[in-house]
Amino acid sequence: MQFFSLMVSLPDWLFEAAWLPSPGNQGPLTITLLSVFTGLVIWQVLLWWCFRHRQRPFQVQLSIRRPHYIQACLQTCLYLYWGLHWHEVRSYAVLIVFQLLFAYLFEMLLSWSRRKVWHLGFGPFPVVLSINLFMWFKPDFFIFQFLLLALTYLGKEFVTWKRNGKSTHIINPSAFSLSLLSVGLLATDSVDKTFGLDLIWSFYLPANFYEVIFLLGLVVQFLFSTTLVTFGAVLGLYGMVVVSGLIYGSSVVITPFDASVFLGLTLLITDPSTTPRTKFGKFSFGLAYGCVILCTFFVLRYLRQPSYFDKILAVPLMNLLVMPFDSLGVRVQGWISKSWRPVARYVWAVSMCGYAVLIFSILPSLKMPNPDFVDPLPHAAIRVSFPMSELRAKYIALHRQYPELDQPFSFKSEWAHLRNAYKFEPVTAEEYNNLGMAYLDLSQSGQALSYFEQAVDIDPSHGPSQCSLGNQRFQQGDIEAAIVHLRKAIQIDEKDATAHRILGTALSVQGDYIEGVKHLEQALQFNAADDDGHLILGTLLAAHGKLDQAIIHFRHAVEINPNLGGAHYNLGKALVSEGKIDDGVRHLYKAQKLLPGDPEVSKELQNVRLVKSRQRF
Repeated sequence: MQFFSLMVSLPDWLFEAAWLPSPGNQGPLTITLLSVFTGLVIWQVLLWWCFRHRQRPFQVQLSIRRPHYIQACLQTCLYLYWGLHWHEVRSYAVLIVFQLLFAYLFEMLLSWSRRKVWHLGFGPFPVVLSINLFMWFKPDFFIFQFLLLALTYLGKEFVTWKRNGKSTHIINPSAFSLSLLSVGLLATDSVDKTFGLDLIWSFYLPANFYEVIFLLGLVVQFLFSTTLVTFGAVLGLYGMVVVSGLIYGSSVVITPFDASVFLGLTLLITDPSTTPRTKFGKFSFGLAYGCVILCTFFVLRYLRQPSYFDKILAVPLMNLLVMPFDSLGVRVQGWISKSWRPVARYVWAVSMCGYAVLIFSILPSLKMPNPDFVDPLPHAAIRVSFPMSELRAKYIALHRQYPELDQPFSFKSEWAHLRNAYKFEPVTAEEYNNLGMAYLDLSQSGQALSYFEQAVDIDPSHGPSQCSLGNQRFQQGDIEAAIVHLRKAIQIDEKDATAHRILGTALSVQGDYIEGVKHLEQALQFNAADDDGHLILGTLLAAHGKLDQAIIHFRHAVEINPNLGGAHYNLGKALVSEGKIDDGVRHLYKAQKLLPGDPEVSKELQNVRLVKSRQRF
């Protein structure tokens, strides 16, 4: 009863602590905290009233389970590393404390309401820390963060089945609540009530976030034999990305999977209570989960919904199929001859080695995505917040300045350059130019232009800044100003292929065909592998009737970059004009595949079909 009295007094302490500083608007957040813990006090009072005449109605049993405190320690390490780069994590820490207290109180009251013994241990830690890796609600809607926790424990208590003669929860508790709230947010078009996109972008701030997830995951896999699940999931997802790219004709994602998905593969799907027990069952379960993630990603993108819900929505479906996967594993084990069964004891070691080799082989593509990637899939109409956009731009600028940060396991470089990266302020022209380029990567041309102008003001002799400013002026339609800056860039560095290409393009738009072609040819002389340069020069030559020369450059462009849809379109159009219809149609169909919905490509194909039909008659 003394313990119960202590728990009753906790909400009073929370009322006072609710006035501590926290991120965002204080008023609604404080009201939420007071309301939630008032509700818990009322629940405790009702329990005491109902059971006041019973002997020992509220029993507590200390239950320190190794999976709980090990996961708590590993996730805390992840939060500490994450918090070094995103200060919001540090500000949010006080709210995580409130959620932990709520989880303990809710679990306690739910157990006692069900007349069960409350098992006191570290169980709430992995639940709360896991949920907050995937979803944060804004202060005005923070009540739903507590709803996530309540649904987690309700699902764990009531959504159960008999497995091997023992009652256990069906769906991973954290994934159960996350998936329910995710469906609700998508159905009501309320995704903007969360920090969803900011959360995803924040995982790109630490230079070695993939490596930290991988190393912490190895500890879990070694201690709790979850390697086969994660290995299968990574292999399945990566294989599906490769296959879909081959079918589609070009990559459909900028990286095989982002850091948030890797978190799901490592920490969300690996709950031993909701995964198969057999070795083959675990591997096939993980393999299927990886495939389902990509399928969910495609569905969300085509529905123009945020795709970062993919790893969450896939979990409940997979948890419901645990028993069939276990049955499959038992059958496979039965097929294996007795002579091979002793080898099975080494499967965990082989799987860990295979998993490590797979991660090491794809890590460069995870950390250094293709800069020429063009996303062919529809987008959701959501935007990242300005503070996160600004912070992300600063980190991109630092990576441009220190490319060694993109190397695998670059912890030494990260510590040297990114200890105070969120405070990074540009000083030199190069730093201003890098920051402007970073904003261009984030499709924020206004901010980019401002930084390019400042770079040129600081150091007019910095060629890349003159080139960047000239290019941005050209994109805005200010041709005269663009030409001035691009000529200065070439005066500073006459071998600047990019400046020659953009200047040649600008001059041709202005009507100076001869000088435009000269600069485009010089650009290719200094950089023969510039696919855009070949495409622009070929287009200019074709416009002036020089189809033979244009075709040569178009062919160079598609050889350098087979996924350049504009080059295939122009090459196909030029070949048709030259009477090489079959060859031209082949490139036009390729362009249609790379540029779905482009009316010019469809119109050209329709004209070709009319020509071919007339030839038949």
